Amino acid sequence: MNKNSYIDLKKGEKAAKYSTLANLTLAVMKLVVGLFSGSIALLADAVHSFSDIFASVAVYIGLKLSQKEPDDKFHYGYYKFETLASLIVSVIIVLTGFEIVVESIKGIITPAQMTIPLLVITVSLISVVVSY
Repeated sequence: MNKNSYIDLKKGEKAAKYSTLANLTLAVMKLVVGLFSGSIALLADAVHSFSDIFASVAVYIGLKLSQKEPDDKFHYGYYKFETLASLIVSVIIVLTGFEIVVESIKGIITPAQMTIPLLVITVSLISVVVSY
């Protein structure tokens, strides 16, 4: 692996760490407010944020493993672990999307009254700003 690739992997590692922390904060905030307010949309977004945490962790692990030098087990190195991490992230996104669709349909069939809408809107706006 050349020096530029190594630097890019280190940058990706750092981004995955910050992404995990930001998503954890957002997920907990959305979950708490979603549970208290009864907002199905905010709860679905909390589930999405939790899946992003798992995705960020998978990327971080993939980036760490891909930096290992070649050995007897992997003669060409561990660089392709980054691709495996991408596959894991894709599966997480698909499963999370399916769960959000199921919960949304349940919410449409049996709607519930939402309380504290101003707090729900505030948390949603914070989420948009942080995610951007």
